[in-house]
Amino acid sequence: MRDGDLLELDFPAHPPNPLTMPDELAPILGARPFAMFEADARVRGNRFAVFEDAPSVRNLAPDLARLAALPPGAVVATAPGTGEDADVDYVVRSFAPGIGIPEDPVTGAIQTSLAPYWAKRLGRSRMRAR
Repeated sequence: MRDGDLLELDFPAHPPNPLTMPDELAPILGARPFAMFEADARVRGNRFAVFEDAPSVRNLAPDLARLAALPPGAVVATAPGTGEDADVDYVVRSFAPGIGIPEDPVTGAIQTSLAPYWAKRLGRSRMRAR
């Protein structure tokens, strides 16, 4: 649904599962996340890494060749909205070079797991993401 310049999406909620972070992930992403989750299986093996702040996500410069060698699916980076992104609840970047998508600007499917994660963490039922 459109609300001015914003789009509202209505997806089912698929809460994520904690995941042990592979040791090689931080060097591949270029920064160390503090937590890792596997999105619900219906999201086809996508994983997301949680960082402390939005600038950490904004400044990632992943090694896409090494990222492509990881198991199939996307590796998504997320953090609470801070700094120049303080107008949103959380930020997201999605990398899937192993399936031919170096960086996906939309990342719709992962929202089915990100939204429940951030809703619980932030104590909110309505959120804005960038």
